[in-house]
Amino acid sequence: MRELEPERRGRRWVRGAALFALAILAGLGVAWFGLPRLLARDALHGTAFPDPEPAPALDGLVTADGAPVDLAADRGKAVVLFFGYTSCPDVCPTSLALLSRAIDELGDDREDVVVYFVSVDPDRDTPELLARYTSHFSDRIVGVTGSADAIADAAARYGIFYELHEPDADGYYAVDHTASFTGIDGKGRLRVVWPSEVDVDDLASDLRHLR
Repeated sequence: MRELEPERRGRRWVRGAALFALAILAGLGVAWFGLPRLLARDALHGTAFPDPEPAPALDGLVTADGAPVDLAADRGKAVVLFFGYTSCPDVCPTSLALLSRAIDELGDDREDVVVYFVSVDPDRDTPELLARYTSHFSDRIVGVTGSADAIADAAARYGIFYELHEPDADGYYAVDHTASFTGIDGKGRLRVVWPSEVDVDDLASDLRHLR
């Protein structure tokens, strides 16, 4: 396995101010004094943005088959972003299985949903591996990769934290990362952050609402 570059070792703290706070609040279920003035529940079951703004572009990221990720091309669809990695032992497969079940509940409307699974481990997650991995869950889940810099930039724009640990004696290393999902509506606006343990029925309802 290719050795990690020195600058990629240790901590990689990337955060996007309000988005990072939303992800933490959604993931931990924290109650905060004054929260109602910052967040709106809306009709959604996650932590909703009170004033939806255009979702940041995913510049430099490509799907597993090499196509640029263009959120503008997904207008009219509910888009979910989930940052993780294929070697993840628990959170990622569990989360992708949950997303797959929610998508299946939509029936014919499933075509109006796309999930981008953005790898935070591009050294190990080759396009071929990403394609095989996501195919085990749903054809509406698309593996996404890019350069380390492009991934770090996208993570920062969406308030995602990740940290690559030092490899062990066998060369394996784990990656800590934000486990929440980010929802973008059919108008291309940031609308909601869901915790990874969101109820499947609630998530399916929200996906219908976001189209």
